[in-house]
Amino acid sequence: MIKLNTPYKLENGDHVIFTEGKKGTINGKHSEATLTGILEGNVLKATFHNTTVNATGLMEITFHENGFNAKWKSGLEPGPMRGKWNGIFNETERNFQKIEKMDFEVVLENGNQKVLSFSLSTLDIAPNLTMEHLNVDEYYNIIMNPLILKACYQYIVSKDKDFFNDADEYVLRLTGVNEENFSFLWDIEYKSNAIIDKINSFFKRSFDNLEDESLKSLIEEFVVDSVCSLSYVKAFN
Repeated sequence: MIKLNTPYKLENGDHVIFTEGKKGTINGKHSEATLTGILEGNVLKATFHNTTVNATGLMEITFHENGFNAKWKSGLEPGPMRGKWNGIFNETERNFQKIEKMDFEVVLENGNQKVLSFSLSTLDIAPNLTMEHLNVDEYYNIIMNPLILKACYQYIVSKDKDFFNDADEYVLRLTGVNEENFSFLWDIEYKSNAIIDKINSFFKRSFDNLEDESLKSLIEEFVVDSVCSLSYVKAFN
């Protein structure tokens, strides 16, 4: 009953979004904390880290049709959980723009030569993805979405299965979402005002108050997490 990649409204007006992590884990993130755990039925047993006060603890989140109820405690030792935490599911509450189309390229790992370009409709693959997942300094690594990886694998195989015979030589990268293209990020000059204008236009955020090195760090993180080797795509499938 958990709804992944979809905002749950918290009592303080903030929102938390749950995503699938590695080896069957579930991750959650909101403005003050992150959490990770294992889902057993409708119950997520997790540990959390409050980044505001640098505290950790245990949490059990029970999901229901309209949201979740949770209990928590400070510290990682076993014990009674007396803290309360509730979330309400309302997909239409915030007008998140749906990610309807994603653009990809397959390039040679050495030399950056593009060998294949293609687009996928996400409406039937991963329909809950929204532009909220693409805030450059606070986003979820959507190229690692299992459904997206499977769809990319199937498309590439349909075009030329030989790519996967030499998978170590190729990289898959995400270059655009909906009608927005950010392939310019792969050849970026970090101090260019034109580049900053493009980033502001795409991510709808203002980086004017960032120092050059801070901006560079944010973009580098996004670029690194928006690529993966074809070996990983092959192994995943």
